[in-house]
Amino acid sequence: ECDPERVEDFAGQEALISGAVWESGEALVRLRPRRLTDGLVIPFQLQVIEGDHLDHSKTDETATGYIQHGVEFDRIGRRIAYWLHPVHPGDSRALRKRQYESQRVLARNVLHIFERDRPGDVRGMPAMASVLLRLRDLDLYEDAEQERKKIEACFAAFITGAIDAESPAFRDMVKGLGDDLVGVLEPGIMKFLPEGVDVKFAQPAASTDTGFIKHQQHAISAGSGITYQQMTGDLSQANYSSMRGGLIEARLTFRRFQNQILTHQFVRPVFRELVAQGRRVGLFTGIAAGFRPEIALPGFQSVDPLKDVLADLAETRAGFKSIRQAQMERGNDPTRTLADMEEYAGFLDVAGLVLDSDPRRVSKAGVINTFPEDDRD
Repeated sequence: ECDPERVEDFAGQEALISGAVWESGEALVRLRPRRLTDGLVIPFQLQVIEGDHLDHSKTDETATGYIQHGVEFDRIGRRIAYWLHPVHPGDSRALRKRQYESQRVLARNVLHIFERDRPGDVRGMPAMASVLLRLRDLDLYEDAEQERKKIEACFAAFITGAIDAESPAFRDMVKGLGDDLVGVLEPGIMKFLPEGVDVKFAQPAASTDTGFIKHQQHAISAGSGITYQQMTGDLSQANYSSMRGGLIEARLTFRRFQNQILTHQFVRPVFRELVAQGRRVGLFTGIAAGFRPEIALPGFQSVDPLKDVLADLAETRAGFKSIRQAQMERGNDPTRTLADMEEYAGFLDVAGLVLDSDPRRVSKAGVINTFPEDDRD
């Protein structure tokens, strides 16, 4: 129920925000308390809007501080308000209804999600901003190559030789061609030419890709913070080691975005507001003020699942990390996972089944374990 448009759930809104931050450099979320009569379980929704709603032309001094690129600060640099366009500036409704004037919205009702690249940044920068010119040049290069290929595919022939333009043979040869004397070659055609006339075919030089496109793509992927394989889907020159090595660096970048941007700027503030609005209808009364929940991030798909599982097992048995930590790294809720294991184990005991996957009953070597209660007779 978090989406007023009823299109995405909470995970869908997270994906929408992540895409907007990548493409536009920022996203805005309006915290929308609702009436108790609106029929929601919790009278609270989230409205995700583009960063273009922020009035970047709004820069001024105020009695309590200053406004910079549509963000209003107090005298000690705290964000106290945002100046937002009620309708997207590119929407025709903005001109038709004269709704292009920005309005002041208190900061406590707005989440501004962006990645700060340097101290003092007020707004975000698109992930591919540093490589936009390179992308444009690559697009122009590919257009030029397509035209070159079209020219290469043209099969042209030139008729040469000294013939009498008034002769019947010449008139028959050029009959129906018009004043420009340009003919058309047809498949399977057999044409007899007058004596002394010859045909020469055009031989345009074939173009060869010297790796320019791939070089540009490598530079673009590096400037965007992702691997070449992720951007292009080209795995022709990748092997097991190179893929794992590249994914390590990329996943560190993704984890930093998840923890420092999405979790800190969106998930935790939404949780606090959700609890506050839920208490209006008698929910979350057992959650203490200032409670900080654990955020289970989604796990990454493994390139080699068996080796990763064995590595997790070795680290857990060596005490380098706990079972709880290993579960959370996979995107699981440890408490829920343990409850599921306990419930399923009870089903097995009631049914009298001993499965090889049950570590209570079967050892790693496949030997059935015995318990004191099993020897009571």
